[in-house]
Amino acid sequence: MKTLTVFLVLALALTAAAFCPRNNKAHAPVEVSLTSLTAPENTDVTLHRLHAATAAHVWEVYVQEGSHVTRGQVLAKLAVPLNTVARQQAQANVAKAQQQLTALAATANPDAALVAQAQQRVTEAGARLAGTPKQVTFAFVQAPADGIIVGQPVAAGTRVSDTTAVAVLAQPNVVPTAALTAN
Repeated sequence: MKTLTVFLVLALALTAAAFCPRNNKAHAPVEVSLTSLTAPENTDVTLHRLHAATAAHVWEVYVQEGSHVTRGQVLAKLAVPLNTVARQQAQANVAKAQQQLTALAATANPDAALVAQAQQRVTEAGARLAGTPKQVTFAFVQAPADGIIVGQPVAAGTRVSDTTAVAVLAQPNVVPTAALTAN
C-alpha cells in the first residue's frame, strides 16, 4: 500500500508540475509555456525536449503520452538520410551547371542558343541528382533520464528537423516529502 501511495503521489505531482509555468533557468534544458495548475510546494521537475540531431523522418515511436521511461530507453527510431559520395558529386554537378547558366545569363547579350544549352545542362544534372539512390541510416532518440513522457510524441511518418521536439520528458528532481511519510 505504501508503494502504491508513493507512486500515486509522485505521478500526480509530475503531472501537475509539468503544466505549471516557472523560471527554468537553473535547469535550462527547455523553456515551456503551458496552462498553469497548482503543484505541491516541494515538487521539482525538469522538462527535457528531446530533439533529433539532424533532419530526419520518424520511422517508429515506441512511447506514448504518460509512458514511464528509464534512462537510456529508446523512445523513437529516426531515418536519417546519408549524403553519399555519389549524391555529393551529383549536387556539385548541379551547382556547377547552375553557376555556368547564371554567368552566361549575366553577360551583356547572351546567345539564346548557349543559354538554352546551359539550361539543358542544369536540367540534366538535376535529373541525375534525382536518380541517385537515396540511402538512410537509423538513429535512435533515447531517454536522458528516468521520467514520464508528457504531451503526445511526434507520430511515425513525421519529418522532423533539429529544432523539432520528438518527445518531452518530465524528470522528477525531488520526491515530495508527503510521499516519503505516507503509510
